[in-house]
Amino acid sequence: MPALEDSTSGISWSPTGYHLDRLAFYIVADTLRLYARSETVKVKPAETLVYRAACDTAIQQKRTLTRTLVLADGIDSPQSYRNNKPLKMTQVNTATKAGMQTTIETEVKLACGDLSRLVTAGFALTIIKPRHFEDNWLLDWPDQTLFRQGAALRVRAVNGKGSVTFKGIVPESEASPLKVREEIESDTSDPARMIDLFERVGFRRAFRYQKYRTDYALRLDGEELKVSFDETPMGDFIEIEGDGPSILRVLETAGFLGSEIIRESYPDLQLARCQSRGVPLEDLVF
Repeated sequence: MPALEDSTSGISWSPTGYHLDRLAFYIVADTLRLYARSETVKVKPAETLVYRAACDTAIQQKRTLTRTLVLADGIDSPQSYRNNKPLKMTQVNTATKAGMQTTIETEVKLACGDLSRLVTAGFALTIIKPRHFEDNWLLDWPDQTLFRQGAALRVRAVNGKGSVTFKGIVPESEASPLKVREEIESDTSDPARMIDLFERVGFRRAFRYQKYRTDYALRLDGEELKVSFDETPMGDFIEIEGDGPSILRVLETAGFLGSEIIRESYPDLQLARCQSRGVPLEDLVF
């Protein structure tokens, strides 16, 4: 049976020589615990013991607290945010685990060839990360459990390094024109090795997408929002990330209509694109 070693410096999985930072290990362990009893996941008895041992290491150190998040909720139609309808306060429970912070990501996606509408509206954009190439892999169980739930496990590579991210749905945000998701993220120094690890425990490479991204900072009444300009094989997009009310103010000031808001992810958009051509889902790569 493979030996697991938990120390303050990280986790060592001896048969493969993988060295994970503690945060990435918790992502694996908690995910495995979630599906450990699922009848759709077929693993050998010996492997199950290893996986549950890993899960127990994380779960023993887990604690939960409740935070209050302001969501852009109570919106009846895609364009009603332009009517200055008051926003309601919604409480969302999130968890903080030892060594891992669960956060809430609020963003909006727009199909747009440049940033001119934001600039014309008077917003100052400051580059915080110059144009760079991103290679992304989504991983899932063989029966596509995560995809069907609207969740995602992503490994991103940028200049040889990268990150591991889990994104989950926040049900309370369904009425919002913005996309609100639970996010757990950790840096990794070896994205390819991280993908190997996930495949070793039963995940499969489900989808690959590439893009060139430039990140900007936009300040609004003391709040800093992140604006990303993405160049993809199917067109250019803008993503604005920050708190919900501030994002809505930016959209209205720049004259964006509710019909221009895209809630779908890049995999969702690519799936629709392939279905319209009558072909199976293809990777979105240059």
